[in-house]
Amino acid sequence: AWSLRWSSLRIPREAVEELRMASPQRRPKIRPGPHVTWEKLKPFKEMFKDPAPKSPEDLEQEKHLQIMRTFTKDGLWEEAVAHLKVMEAEGVPRVLAVWKFAVKACSQAGQWQEATRLLNAMFDAKERVAPDHSCFHAAMDACEVEGKMQPEALLHPRELLKQMQLRGLMPTAFSYAKVLKMFMDSGNRKEAEALYAEVTRQGLLSVWHNGGNILDLQDVDIAVAQVVIRFAVEERASNIARARAGRGGFVVITGKSSKSEAHKQHAVIRIMKEEYGLKVRVDPAKFGRLRVRTEELERLGKERLAKEEAR
Repeated sequence: AWSLRWSSLRIPREAVEELRMASPQRRPKIRPGPHVTWEKLKPFKEMFKDPAPKSPEDLEQEKHLQIMRTFTKDGLWEEAVAHLKVMEAEGVPRVLAVWKFAVKACSQAGQWQEATRLLNAMFDAKERVAPDHSCFHAAMDACEVEGKMQPEALLHPRELLKQMQLRGLMPTAFSYAKVLKMFMDSGNRKEAEALYAEVTRQGLLSVWHNGGNILDLQDVDIAVAQVVIRFAVEERASNIARARAGRGGFVVITGKSSKSEAHKQHAVIRIMKEEYGLKVRVDPAKFGRLRVRTEELERLGKERLAKEEAR
């Protein structure tokens, strides 16, 4: 007698042979076991049946998906957009994946206006396809070319956030972090501060604890953590330098990990040391904790304030 390794049911030898014949690519791992009835075996027979052959419609859909994938890979955004019209003319349903390839192709070419037009076209199309977060994120990426924000698209990422909400798709913390980083990299500090205040007010980035003494980044990904630490350092340093009411130094918690896997801690340390020149006390990676003192933030704040006054 035989049984499936991962099952508590016992399957006889003849049953295993039948399963092997029906599905040679997915042969079950077996080990000796007592006999069971064929009635108990029925669920396993259904599980290991070969999948039904694909319909002509499915094969046609896969063909068009492969074409769009190739256009996107090669950066042929005009061809990708044109192929959407070809599919419409042929009566082939344009599923979400097809639209997503077209938006990404436009994104890679920096065609932010065309990418946005496609987002709207998805709702107006006969298929009524709703774009997901990755579609909107790709449209945001289209506002940058070679890592630099296009001048005419400076405020467009914020507009895309509003469109997401109007369409019933709530932006995630990653969505906000992406736009915040764009604003920071392009020097659009005013918009970045306004958006950061909005995100904090909505509770999407509830990272301050213990009265503002602890910055907890354990539950956010590295991209969000990098944006948050920049705002935390600059805001705290500015308040201290201008003698505003508020806290001083703070502790950053990135989460426990081994030294080789402490990627978030390394990213935070790099920003604080290399970008801001701060002296940081770093605990071992297994604690996932580091501290910046008030004196360091005060020094940074006064240096930045002096530069602003000298302009």
